[in-house]
This record gives sequence, C-alpha cells and structure tokens, in this order.
Amino acid sequence: KKIEEEQEKLKKILIQKSKKYAEFEKNKILIAGTGDFLEEQVAKVFSELGIEVEKGEEGKVDLIIKYFDRVAVVEIKGKTSSAAQANARQLEQWITQYEPEKDSSPKGILIVSTFINKPLDERESDDFPHQMLEWSIAREHCLISGLQLLGLYLYCKENPDKKDEMIQKLFDTVGVFEDFQDWREFFREVLILLFMS
Repeated sequence: KKIEEEQEKLKKILIQKSKKYAEFEKNKILIAGTGDFLEEQVAKVFSELGIEVEKGEEGKVDLIIKYFDRVAVVEIKGKTSSAAQANARQLEQWITQYEPEKDSSPKGILIVSTFINKPLDERESDDFPHQMLEWSIAREHCLISGLQLLGLYLYCKENPDKKDEMIQKLFDTVGVFEDFQDWREFFREVLILLFMS
C-alpha cells in the first residue's frame, strides 16, 4: 500500500512536469520560429499576459496590442541573422499608417527571433546591431528578441504580482529591452522551473 501511494504521488509529479515541459516546447517557437507560427505564438503570449491583441490586416502591421490606455504597433520577424534597420523602417511605416486612422500615436515594438538556425551557444552577435539603434531610439521603438519575450512571459507567469510592472516596462523601453538578455541565466531558471519545482 505504501509503494502504491508513492507510485501515485510520482505519477502526479510526472503529469505536472510533463505539462510544464509541453508548455515550454510550445513556446520554443519564440526563439526558433518564423512567419505565421511565430506571429500566432507572440499573440498567444500577449493574450495570456492580459494584453488585448488585434491581428493586423493582411500585408500590414502584424499585431496591435492594447494594455489599459496604452497602444502599440508590433512588427514580428524570424531571421537567420540579426535584426536589421529595414525591420525597424517597416515598423515605423505601420506606426505612421496607424496614426491617421486612429488619431493617436502608438508605441512601436519590434520583436525579432534572431539567428534561428543556430544553437543558443553559437548566437554570439548582437540581436540588434549598433547601426540600427540610433535610428530606432530616435523613434522611441522598443526592440526585444523572441528569447527575451519568452523570458518575460515565463517570469510574469511565475511572478504575477510583477506582471503589470514588466508590461509597462515593455511599453516604456526606448531601444533594446534590458531584461532577459543572458540566455545562460535564463535557461538555468527555466530548467529549475521544469525539473525542480
């Protein structure tokens, strides 16, 4: 009877771990995905964080997100290299198109899943190269990698009391989002969440 009770307890732990692992697998697309799959996962992540998400029209902006009174236009890219100024220019185009339609000026957020064909330990270049930063900063864009977005999402799920602060930080950031840049530290925490908790 004692062995059966222990077996039942281990089964419950296994189910819990399997669910966490399945959730992590699903979100891997944020660091290795492109196209519609990546856009859909970004939209799902924002929705789960309590951000209102509106899909853009075909051939236009990828997403429009709203959090209370704040609005952002979101451009999403999956690339085998770093982000490029052309990606930021496209984001700025969507911002200027949004303004006349809605009579307001939204935040611009560029999310790029970079170096998607490389293992994480071989991704040594900057996600957002120096030559594009000045241009994006002048336009108050927030630049965030898919890996950082995954970090933000998991952090908010584990720390719901910090969620509002982190989402406001996303809207307030000008230039590169500063959190979750060290993937080694980030994945150590993920492994702890998956296997130790």
